[in-house]
Amino acid sequence: MIGRIVSIYDRFVCIQGTGPHFLAASAQTAPELPPLSEALLNRIPADLREQARLHIRQPEDFQQRWLAMPPDELRQNVFLSLAFIPEAADFILERLPDEPSAEARANVVRNMPFVDYISSRPGARPALERIVAGDADANTVTYAIDALRAIPLKQTRVVLAERLKKAQAAGDLRMADRLIEEQERWISIEKGVMLPAFMRTVPPAFSLKPAGESVHIVAVGDYGFGNGAQKHVGDQMLARHKRNPFDFGITLGDNFYGQGMHSPDDPRWAVWWEDVYAPLGIKFYVAFGNHDWYHSDSPAAEITYSSKSPSWRMPAPYYTYTAGPIQFFVIDSNEMSVAQLAWLKAGLTASKARWKVIYGHHPIYIALEQGRPQYDKRMLDTLLPAIAGLADAYIAGHHHSLEHLKPENGLHFFIAGGGGASLYPVWEQSPQALFAKSLHGFAAISASASEFTVEFIGMDGISLYSHTLRKTL
Repeated sequence: MIGRIVSIYDRFVCIQGTGPHFLAASAQTAPELPPLSEALLNRIPADLREQARLHIRQPEDFQQRWLAMPPDELRQNVFLSLAFIPEAADFILERLPDEPSAEARANVVRNMPFVDYISSRPGARPALERIVAGDADANTVTYAIDALRAIPLKQTRVVLAERLKKAQAAGDLRMADRLIEEQERWISIEKGVMLPAFMRTVPPAFSLKPAGESVHIVAVGDYGFGNGAQKHVGDQMLARHKRNPFDFGITLGDNFYGQGMHSPDDPRWAVWWEDVYAPLGIKFYVAFGNHDWYHSDSPAAEITYSSKSPSWRMPAPYYTYTAGPIQFFVIDSNEMSVAQLAWLKAGLTASKARWKVIYGHHPIYIALEQGRPQYDKRMLDTLLPAIAGLADAYIAGHHHSLEHLKPENGLHFFIAGGGGASLYPVWEQSPQALFAKSLHGFAAISASASEFTVEFIGMDGISLYSHTLRKTL
């Protein structure tokens, strides 16, 4: 059941954006899209029809997809779309406990802590309490319990953040330092994740290869499904490795769907990781995705597994290392805390590496469908100011596609989220895109002192696109 819930949610967010961080911008751009056709409205259940008429806007091709859906699937998609439109929040909360689709109820409840205009409404807590008291679906009940815990804790973190800003503005360094430390601890408390503060400690920088040597690296994101697409992409990675060996690999998050890993001894490690990637015989340096935070034990399990596997390396949620001419900065983009941003900016400023490359899960820019926002506002407001003008490339996943976006202030943006999860649509003609394809595949990265190349490779092993950055010696 969990896999089905995730697939419905992922299909939904690829239409509205790429996750909760895109929702506000999606709502702002919705009026640019056409309203639902009368033919489609007539197929929508009567209790949802008027709200759909008032609030939902979708491209014509997407409306055709909805027209072809079976009635139950159409209802789920309409209900989910309404749930992420601010003007429909009260309507959704009133009907949520009685919504006939358990999958739709579970999706809305699971994401309520991330969506302020739902979680802050007066009807949010009563709706969640009704679900806990009487819902027949175990997933929905557990998500509701988690939402009842997370929503007030999120509000506490807002108070903490405001106090931190006040201390910084006043120049109270002792207070600011203490609150920055406390903010790091509250990341896990709010999310209900069993990750001790000491496991968030950034280790010293380490080196994989001397600075004077070139490197060849494989990058893959959004792969942890254990499905045929993941295995096929893994086979092509191995085939490329046999022709042109990789020195090591990097992952771009969503390492394990739908809720991360439950323990370092979870049996999925064998079939979803070791069987697919260990045959390359190289180490992978791992970044967290949002799905890797969905189970309370998953972050600690993924960090701990580093001691159990020759191929998996994750010393902390964020860390840095050098390899040949590159210094890599691995970020946990789920939470761009004050401490992480300060660490990142200081590290980039101090780095003497020829190439400075950041990788994490959430992209800053993205080639979404025409009329959709082409950026993640949260990342635009937090990460970009910390790295613009200081780094050469930011490599991300999250959007299940292969993309190269136009550079800004010398910073190039790549997305390699085609590792196996169901694909998201892209707008190939996006003014932001140099290359954008909704395809499974991976990236091969090569670097010397004078060149840095990112190449996208598809399911057939054929090169789809390559771009090289150059610096004079």
